[in-house]
Amino acid sequence: MERVVDPATIDFHDFLVRWRGSPDTAPRRVEAEFKWLPRPLLDWFEFESQWTRRYQFGNNLYRPEQIVATGKAVIFMTDPTADWLWAFDLDDPDIVYERELYDGWTEVAERMPEFLVHNALSEAVYGGAVQLWADRFPDEHLDELLAPLSRVGFGGWGWPGAYTSDIHLGDRILAEVTYRTSAEAGPRKDPAVVHICVAATDTERLDYLDGLAEVRWRKRGRVWPD
Repeated sequence: MERVVDPATIDFHDFLVRWRGSPDTAPRRVEAEFKWLPRPLLDWFEFESQWTRRYQFGNNLYRPEQIVATGKAVIFMTDPTADWLWAFDLDDPDIVYERELYDGWTEVAERMPEFLVHNALSEAVYGGAVQLWADRFPDEHLDELLAPLSRVGFGGWGWPGAYTSDIHLGDRILAEVTYRTSAEAGPRKDPAVVHICVAATDTERLDYLDGLAEVRWRKRGRVWPD
């Protein structure tokens, strides 16, 4: 039976200490001129400032000085190509919107606090010290891959369009599983797994994957042995 973690129960400070190491500087307070930004976003900026190395590998979460209110939807993040945008509601800042460039805004099924955890875990996958990734992952091995992990029960985003991703969390392990969506199957129901990235704090955490001999893993990260 699938295990699901409520995002609100994740101790994110504890996670980042185990994932990145202990903070290496004091938190930096956001300047008073940016206090109009959503409180969860301000808290995130101050929290993340305790690590001098910024972990941003995919989506571009704007810095406070880059966020400008030009209407009701205030853009605060884009995807790597700036073709997909996320914004908060100026009147109700816990509401998050998304859209593809030139399309209309739709509301995300996540409030701002959950959205920020979702983005941070997604970034953490691609910032893991060791990473294994594979395209066209054999569906029959998916249960074995995910056995020690629990799916994080995010509300979900529309990005990246024809695909949808689930994040699975374990003891110093993260996995992002990306599926193709279809009108017939609906989101999260198409069994065709397109891409998987598994990340961990050390190589031993991924030893259980050695038995998946059919999978053509590729390696990334900074602590793989030579």
